[in-house]
Amino acid sequence: MSNYLIAVGGTGAKIAEAAIHLVAANVLPGPLTVLFVDADEGNGSVNRAIETAKKYCKCHDSFDSRVPPFQSSVKLLGEKPWSPVDAESKTLRRIFGFPTLAKPEQDVLRSLFADDELDLDLTEGFRARPAIGSAVWAHRVSWEGVEGFGALRAELGKGSQSSADKVILAGSIFGGTGASGVPTI
Repeated sequence: MSNYLIAVGGTGAKIAEAAIHLVAANVLPGPLTVLFVDADEGNGSVNRAIETAKKYCKCHDSFDSRVPPFQSSVKLLGEKPWSPVDAESKTLRRIFGFPTLAKPEQDVLRSLFADDELDLDLTEGFRARPAIGSAVWAHRVSWEGVEGFGALRAELGKGSQSSADKVILAGSIFGGTGASGVPTI
């Protein structure tokens, strides 16, 4: 049995950190594979959870696998969180290629988002605006490639699949990243 955790935003990261502690205590059966997802790379909760996972991996590698604490493995899918926003495309206007869209599509975006929302810098997250985040997630989440969800898809395809394997999606129901990412993903 394997557990796969998609930790979306700060709340997802806090849940992932708790899950890692449960794996360490041999309460949550492993192995546990974690994909952190957040538009805000500076999110303290995400960075702390990633550091916790790295420290757990060091402990796991240092101890004999017959010792109950640190017995199960934890694997990170990436050294940093996967983000649907990058430095080049950091606003809705750039993400959707606004200038190249047909006029009816531009009108739809203008009817859904104010100009300040179309130009909002999203590299620090969706700032409690789930409507913006949902549009970005729907446009950017891809199960192809080697990063983010593509890495998760490849991981899920490895080895024998068991009906006991679990994929867990964790995030908040308020705020920006979790509130937009969980239902969209």
